[in-house]
Amino acid sequence: MKEIRELLYNYFEGYTDAAQKRRLRDYFLKGDIPEDLLIYKPLFVYLEEEVAAFRKQEKPAVVKSKTFPLLTYISGVAAALLLILGIGSLLRQDDPCLCTGSYVMIDGKCYTDPSVIRSMAVEALEQVSSPLEEEFSGETERYDGSNIVKEQLSEFGALFNED
Repeated sequence: MKEIRELLYNYFEGYTDAAQKRRLRDYFLKGDIPEDLLIYKPLFVYLEEEVAAFRKQEKPAVVKSKTFPLLTYISGVAAALLLILGIGSLLRQDDPCLCTGSYVMIDGKCYTDPSVIRSMAVEALEQVSSPLEEEFSGETERYDGSNIVKEQLSEFGALFNED
């Protein structure tokens, strides 16, 4: 009896192993239980019933779908194709921006030729320049508009001079 009480104490403290738990279930399934331990009987009877019900459960047959291998095959092919396309686009050499030299991005396009860059810059500066008479209506005698644009173009051109 003392051993059962010790097992109960260890059970509720979480120190029992599977064999000790089985011994407690067997003890409470038998009929001669002291009155002070009767309160534990429903717990161990319930556990034994659950174990028995679990053992009696029939495992359902696994039905394999015939579409699953086809879906797996198709998704594998698609993944391989995407991987090949991704690596191919990274290794593509016709993109001038993959070179190691200097380049300029203008309107989403990559330019590496300095003469093209210079001509596009001059064209852009000419588009944004306006006659100074329009901008400085009363102060045109202090500013010479053509000289300012020429100075800016020459400074800009000096950046691209090939030395």
